[in-house]
Amino acid sequence: MRNKPEPITTKTVVVGGGLAIVLALAMPVVKYFEGKSNDSYYDNLPSVALVTACYGHTDKGLKIGERFTDAQCDDFLIKDLITANKGVDTCIKVPLSDNQRAALISFTFNVGQGKLCKSTLAKKANAGQPFCSELSKWVYAGGKVRNGLVKRRAAERAMCESK
Repeated sequence: MRNKPEPITTKTVVVGGGLAIVLALAMPVVKYFEGKSNDSYYDNLPSVALVTACYGHTDKGLKIGERFTDAQCDDFLIKDLITANKGVDTCIKVPLSDNQRAALISFTFNVGQGKLCKSTLAKKANAGQPFCSELSKWVYAGGKVRNGLVKRRAAERAMCESK
């Protein structure tokens, strides 16, 4: 009989290329701006209602009424940030500083890989042009400027532009 695998946590993540450091930089930004609910809920976006839990985790298997422990929420977040990092790798083909990568992981977690890949931000980054200022343009949801997105993008931009 096999032992149940250990959950992925910030203590057990072992990744190459400094990814653990980058995730540690991105995680507080995502946690702060996403907020946390241990209970699943409908995240009523302008065009769709998604079942969401913890720190903005969405999964087709989530059901309304589920409750998650803090450790499960942390596991979801780490897995989601690793996925966002893979999205950054898919879209951005130039070297990034740790802070630039962390900012783009937070951004990608929020808007998705598809939007990152199609963005002027990605085009500028891949052309070797300054791109961090592009983050400030992503403040709309449902056709309206959202104060929470203004603050989040300001934090991501500051991280992106820091050395």
